[in-house]
Amino acid sequence: MTEPSRSVLDRCEETAYDKGFATALALVLRDVDIAAAAPGAVVGVPEGWPVAGEAVDVPLATGWNSLAFVRLPKDRPADADACAAVVPRLARARIGLLRRTLDEAVAHLSARTSVGEPLLYKQLILGSVADTVTELQTLRRHADGLLLRPRPASAAYLHARIDRLDWRVCMLFGASGYITDHPATALYLSDLVANTWVRASGEGETAWN
Repeated sequence: MTEPSRSVLDRCEETAYDKGFATALALVLRDVDIAAAAPGAVVGVPEGWPVAGEAVDVPLATGWNSLAFVRLPKDRPADADACAAVVPRLARARIGLLRRTLDEAVAHLSARTSVGEPLLYKQLILGSVADTVTELQTLRRHADGLLLRPRPASAAYLHARIDRLDWRVCMLFGASGYITDHPATALYLSDLVANTWVRASGEGETAWN
């Protein structure tokens, strides 16, 4: 892996952590021909991104989330290499978002108590947080490895694991993690965006087709 490539991945992750997923997605897709790179009929992009197509109504993607979903024209050129380049950057952006949301969950659990003790110190919760931190490290290495060997099946597996971690972190917020304008909503949206960029089985179409 070249140093410039590593630097781009690091910036995607840190941008998601510091500035949010939509801003990181703009970095992920910088200089990408969306119409050629997207593997399916619908693509997730930052709101207002210059891409020709028909808007798809995804209520959670509007407003403060600053994301949009666009149905692309048919009979467009395909560029598998361009898509393969997007996938590890998108993974690192999602990891940055996960880190940010996990930190928010830890603060939430630290402020809530049960029997005089912060919820964070409950064995099951503490174990879940620790397991998530460890798995994030593994997923980061997996994403970096895709730069050297961009295998579609491996990319699909990576993003599926990130999906599962998103769900685990959302559950740490309890019922509040399901409120529409809660910060955890960004994790649901990152799942949707990834579904438009990663082939579900490594060789078929995405669920948006």
